[in-house]
Amino acid sequence: MVDYYNVLGLKANASKDDIKKAYRKMALKYHPDKNKTPEAEKKFKEVAEAYAILSDDEKKKYYDVHGCSPDSDEARANMNAFGGMQSGRRFTKTWSSGGIDPNEIFRQFFGGGDPFQQNEFFQQPQKKQNSVQQQIAKVSLEELFQGSHKKFKIKSRIFKNSNETIVDEKILQFDIKAGWKDGTKITFDNSGDQIHPSVPRNDIQFVIQTVKHPFFERDGDDVIYKATISLKKALCGGVLEFEHLDGTTKKLPLRGITTHNTKRILQNEGMPISKSRRNERGNLIIIFNVEFPEELSDEHKNVLQSLLP
Repeated sequence: MVDYYNVLGLKANASKDDIKKAYRKMALKYHPDKNKTPEAEKKFKEVAEAYAILSDDEKKKYYDVHGCSPDSDEARANMNAFGGMQSGRRFTKTWSSGGIDPNEIFRQFFGGGDPFQQNEFFQQPQKKQNSVQQQIAKVSLEELFQGSHKKFKIKSRIFKNSNETIVDEKILQFDIKAGWKDGTKITFDNSGDQIHPSVPRNDIQFVIQTVKHPFFERDGDDVIYKATISLKKALCGGVLEFEHLDGTTKKLPLRGITTHNTKRILQNEGMPISKSRRNERGNLIIIFNVEFPEELSDEHKNVLQSLLP
């Protein structure tokens, strides 16, 4: 005897909704037009038979008691032996000469007509795996610091008719929010190439990539500035002056002795935190590189020797 619950991957206490969901999943999985494996057709028929019995309240009740379909040979043998069904109900025969018609059950379940046109499952796969065309959107660190507006000219090949393609040219534009990070994606639906006249156009997806900056580096929400100063400034002090990413000039007093790789941290002067509701920023971290002279005259050496301990 066939265990219909097991065929649908269900327990004996499964609800009507569970039975419907299980049939939908299994029927779509094993439909011979989509599944070309040798066992698919047999499995498709078993799933249909299980659903035909378990979705009918009285047939399900009979199956739960007797362990077989009321339309089966076992049931007919019981009826002959006991003079018919005690319930008095005649079950409508749903069997073709080869058993339950799985295609008819499939069409009825998915609304009739051509199942490949009527149900959502067979329309969605038209969105093929390679339906997203990624393009790198190179942006400067200044643009990510302040926010900006970008425009890209896109040329896509689409079908004019079933046999002829044309080139479609359009401008795609979007705003970059201050603080966005590398890898941020912006998607434009149905804006790319069309690989077949019967399917939608691909999506275009831009991926943010930061162009290397000559002076600044990004570390999460922090910004690192590598400042090179002379030995004189390192020893005697002075002012470090540089242009920040927002175009403003920063002046940082140097007091005392600044050693090589000394770090100075300016809080809330780094990258904007894009998800912050309080306009928070990371830190600006300044790392000093002390530049030593390549050579010293004897006079300078004598002066330094007299000054240094």
